[in-house]
Amino acid sequence: MNLRDIPRPGPGQFICVPGCLHLLEEKLKRFRLPVIISGQKSYRAFVRHYPGKVPYPLLRYDGSCSHENIRAIAERIPAPCDCILAIGGGKVLDTAKAVAAQLNIDYVTIPTQLGTCAAYTPLSVIYYPDHRIKGGEHYERAAYLCLADLNLLVHSPKEYLLGGIGDSLAKWYEADAAIRQMQTPPTALTAAGLEIAAQIRNLLLEYSGQAIAAIEAQRLNQGFEYCAQAILGLGGMVGGLSGRTARVAGAHAIHDAMSQLAETHVYQHGVKVAYGILVQLAAEENYAEIERLLPYFARHGFPRRLADLSVNFEKEQKMALIAAIAASEKQSFRLALPRCSPELILKAIKYLEQLD
Repeated sequence: MNLRDIPRPGPGQFICVPGCLHLLEEKLKRFRLPVIISGQKSYRAFVRHYPGKVPYPLLRYDGSCSHENIRAIAERIPAPCDCILAIGGGKVLDTAKAVAAQLNIDYVTIPTQLGTCAAYTPLSVIYYPDHRIKGGEHYERAAYLCLADLNLLVHSPKEYLLGGIGDSLAKWYEADAAIRQMQTPPTALTAAGLEIAAQIRNLLLEYSGQAIAAIEAQRLNQGFEYCAQAILGLGGMVGGLSGRTARVAGAHAIHDAMSQLAETHVYQHGVKVAYGILVQLAAEENYAEIERLLPYFARHGFPRRLADLSVNFEKEQKMALIAAIAASEKQSFRLALPRCSPELILKAIKYLEQLD
């Protein structure tokens, strides 16, 4: 068994309520020298909502979440540092987690947007400096603490919330498909992960509209709180309980393949994953579920064709490239469909292209 398969329930503490940033100073008292890793926009968002002074050193990442930047930051961390304070979105948090792992010290996460469950999970998605995806890394330590202040998050950009909704909605479709392919009955923990994935799907399908309205008005409501907890906490629990079996499958394989196309880099991770849900369902020939999801996708602006992700030129070649990469043995599409092939995935993509 490797780190990908070991159950990892989540941070030592997960606090996701309005105003919880006021707890930060007290929570960090046990550490000698916390050091912040953040980006420019994410740090500004944090400072606007943090009620005290920030007495900790600050290092900025370069936006890539690459091994090169992780090593460069780790070399600049002062020796007394015993905790990394990660503030930002998914790439910032993943960079900070990787630095903490290199230094074998604790880390605290403070998400400033709702694009992924990165604040909760002890793993990083690593990219090349040019933003093509490279792979995933899993860590021995989970976060010492995750502080998700809803007052901060309701002021974050809407496109990140949409990305988080898409990424989290995929939890059910990928976990369900992967578990159905298992040769032995799922463990109790894996089954629990699947139940949580179903709860995420139900919450998002019901409350996404409220959450989007809240972030547009910058005013909290119950739907926003439910969706924030589903994206950050419940989303992280699915893979944490079920391991690799229920972490990613067809939808994420499509995302990874699309990361090779430069025109898609401007779109959020979860937005591309949402498109991948439809491709996976088409490959499974689950057309009824596609029809059920299409009004939801249309209502909230999720992509259902390649043109919605700016793939407009040399489309035939790019469809073939996406299909070939997603079907490769290194990718996770095979967890959903063990006998998938480039031809099968290409057929699924073309099916979506011709829908009204």
